[in-house]
Amino acid sequence: MNYAIKPSKDDFRKHVQDVAPQALDSETITVVDDLWDNWEQIKTALVDGSAVILIDILFLPRNHPELGRYTTWRSLSLILIPVGVLLLLAGILSSYVWGLDIVWKTGLGVLIASYVIRRIGIYICAKDSNKFRDALVEKLSATPEVGMTVLCLEYLCGDIGIQADRESAAFWPELPSAAFV
Repeated sequence: MNYAIKPSKDDFRKHVQDVAPQALDSETITVVDDLWDNWEQIKTALVDGSAVILIDILFLPRNHPELGRYTTWRSLSLILIPVGVLLLLAGILSSYVWGLDIVWKTGLGVLIASYVIRRIGIYICAKDSNKFRDALVEKLSATPEVGMTVLCLEYLCGDIGIQADRESAAFWPELPSAAFV
């Protein structure tokens, strides 16, 4: 394939179909055609930064498990919250009844640790999302046909959306060109 020119609509459909994990139905073909019809506008806007790729962090690890590292940290922080609350409440009670201050301090420490672990998970999530977004834009600028095919498949999977300005964003099942309206 010659990556310097835009492929025909049928070639682009075929290329997306070859890479797609399942057959394209009429709704997905409409999205593929919309990406092809607005090829230059979408490619140029994403490469020059006037539009951005929005990452859906809940769906991304489903199709890219290596980008789900943050879920471990998030889960750990969610486990520590009730443990910390229980220790804090038990500590307040034991402090009132027996004068033991160590238990509520431990509960407070566990809650603080939960918060810190949650912030680490958010940082990892943002870092992985940005890395994924940058790789997609790089692929789109280096080899437009491959980049647009990957963009199309990620859009159809629900992993990404496109945002051209503050008021307009498009996620599946909307057409990608809706972000530019």
